[in-house]
Parts: sequence; structure tokens; C-alpha cells
Amino acid sequence: MNTIEELFQTGKYLLREYPCPALESKLLLLASTSMTEDEFLTMPKKKPSRISQRRFYRLIFKRLHGFPLVYLTGEKEFWSINFKVAHGVLIPRPETELVVEKALELMPQKNPLIADIGTGCGNIALSIAKELPQAKIVATDISSTAIQISRMNASLQSVSNVTFIQGNMYEPLKRSGLKKKFHMILSNPPYVSLGEWKKLPQEIRDHEPKEALVAGRTGLKFIKQLIQDAPEFLKPRGYLIFEIGYNQKERVRAMFGNGWKEVHCFKDINGIPRVYAARR
Repeated sequence: MNTIEELFQTGKYLLREYPCPALESKLLLLASTSMTEDEFLTMPKKKPSRISQRRFYRLIFKRLHGFPLVYLTGEKEFWSINFKVAHGVLIPRPETELVVEKALELMPQKNPLIADIGTGCGNIALSIAKELPQAKIVATDISSTAIQISRMNASLQSVSNVTFIQGNMYEPLKRSGLKKKFHMILSNPPYVSLGEWKKLPQEIRDHEPKEALVAGRTGLKFIKQLIQDAPEFLKPRGYLIFEIGYNQKERVRAMFGNGWKEVHCFKDINGIPRVYAARR
């Protein structure tokens, strides 16, 4: 049987064509053995069970065949919180943290009611909930898998101020009688066009949920609905904050008609227009 150090070195060699083979080998080893990082560093001579070793090699094999690392480890960090993820749920991206940042910055009051449309693994809703335990948040998603994963993440993070409801876009809010109730609506909607989808890395196209990424021919289908229907659910002076694609700033700006004030587009850490915030 191999030691932790031997397995790590083997994994690093097998993944040598990847940008960060040492990191990936370590993460897959931790996932397959249930070891902590401290144990990994201090117990290099430990010999994991045969079951753990076989699990490690299966994960390496899947990674070599294009499976996203996050789906293999089952976790992704977002807003300094570890979120459980799985097939059928979009992997959170760092740029989406800008939605959380702007929501906290623009929060109109201390005890807000907030909606998160298309919650995925719950990363936006639960990040806000951890920062503002006095807030009440309603998070929706059309995917039953997403709702299941987000509820699990809420339980793991001991968050009790988020309610998850399955349904498309605003439909669960309407069903729950929540018109004109929200101080803020947040979203990371699908915004990839069909043309852009075909050019995405195969790792994304083969494994991440297409319905969480693609929004018709132009990529603006869901953003248009998000803006059009928001006034039905926002309180006066309430905010709508959502993520957009790298090339959508001007087209999205044109969707905001009369009744919207303080419409601003904010850039992400790479200087790309990424998040719109607007007030009724």
C-alpha cells in the first residue's frame, strides 16, 4: 500500500499537463481519504485504506477525462465559505462575489426582505444570510437538484433565515403572495448566448448545466425578464442587482426604462463590466 506522500506524487505526475497539478492532486487526495490539510502536511507516511486509494485513482481518472475538479471534490469556496456542489448545479465563480459585495453596500435597511432568483447552490443567498442574520431571504430555482443542494448548504452553514422554493424566475414569489414585498432582488441569471456556448471550454459544455448558463440566441432572455418583472415584486426604492456577460453592458442598459433610477454598472476584478444595480 502507498503512503500519502507517494499517492500525492503519483497524482501530481499524472496531472502534470494541468496548470496546478500539485494543488489538484492534493485536493483529490483529501477528498478521497477525508483527511484534513493539517493531516496531509504532518502525516506523509500514513497509508490510507485500499478503498481510499482506489477512490483517489478513480478521481484522478475522471479528472484526466475532463471532469471539473470542483465536481470531483464536491466543494467550491465562495465569499470565504465552502459550498457543496454537484452535477446539475452551476459552479460558483469569483466574479459573482461582486453581486454580494454591492448588495451589502447598497442594502437599504437593517432588516431587509431579499429575493435571490436562480440560486444554484445557494452561494449568493447564503453569503448574504451569513453577513446579515437579521435579513430574510427567499431563494428560487427551477432545478430541483439546485434546491436540494442549496438546502443542504444552508443546513451545513447553520443558516435558518433563507427559504428555498422551486420554480421558474419570479413564479414562486407570485405563488407565495410576495408582490411589492422585497427591498432587494439579486440574481446571477443565465446570460451566455448559443454562439458563445459553442466556444466555451469542453469541460464546461460537457459537465455544467446548460440551462444555468445559456439564455437563448442573444444571451439576454432571462435578463430581460428579470428587469421587466422586478417592479412587480420590489418595494418603492428597492434595488435590483444582477450579473451580466462581458459584452452586454450597453444592451442591458437599454432595457432599463422609466421608473428606474441610479442605474450603475460595476466592473469586476478584471476590469470587465459585470454587475448592474438599479433602483425603483
